[in-house]
Amino acid sequence: MPADTTDLRIPEEVQDPEDSSRVNAARSYKGSHKELEIIIAPPAWSGRWGLGRALKIGERFQAVGYINRTNDGLFRPVVFWYGDDNVPVNQVLGNTLPVRAPLPK
Repeated sequence: MPADTTDLRIPEEVQDPEDSSRVNAARSYKGSHKELEIIIAPPAWSGRWGLGRALKIGERFQAVGYINRTNDGLFRPVVFWYGDDNVPVNQVLGNTLPVRAPLPK
């Protein structure tokens, strides 16, 4: 993460050392798109993990996730933080992050 990134509390369900090291090692998006379509679960699902309402258009949040393989304009967070208090929301099914690629060096 960039040096000026705010310290963010990792959701309890993904605090396993393998998961938290992946969250902490995530790099900022440096792709070609100025805007990405963000795919998050609806409030009925995400409410169980810390977000019991729809995000507002233009609302800012920070996320760790991945770019869709077939459409690089789509971003799917596995963990994100929203609001003034940086409330963490776990979007991962189960208790560990998906392992899709090696950690960046």
